[in-house]
Amino acid sequence: MTHAAVRPDSPRALARVLALLLCTHTRDAQSEACMLRELDVYKRMGLDETAFQREVEHFRRTAGAELAQRSFPSLDELEVFDETLDLVRDAHHRLWLCRVASCLITHDGHIEPMESTLYDRMLTRWGHTRTSVSRAILEDHAY
Repeated sequence: MTHAAVRPDSPRALARVLALLLCTHTRDAQSEACMLRELDVYKRMGLDETAFQREVEHFRRTAGAELAQRSFPSLDELEVFDETLDLVRDAHHRLWLCRVASCLITHDGHIEPMESTLYDRMLTRWGHTRTSVSRAILEDHAY
């Protein structure tokens, strides 16, 4: 898969990371969209909700089509995920996306193996841990 049309650290690059994570299941998409709205994610990404949903649908039809059917990604899917992660280069964007991803995968009270696998890969690739993300979330809410 090529990302030639997506500029690094652009709103679409940020959206694609979250879109791939959303492809890991088919549960309660409306509830997740509402949560993203409440967290002001669309505005902070610089992309409206409709454009974000187009990214999700793009991945549901292409690279993420089978993510919800299995517990673990294929090597091809991991390659696409890595390419998608590599489009985000700014450290602040990366930490923010890790924080949002943490909310997404825990939102329904159940973490699927695929969600956990991709989230852990994201953390490892970007040099974060679950603890560092938790600390960032707590620090943000401390004031």
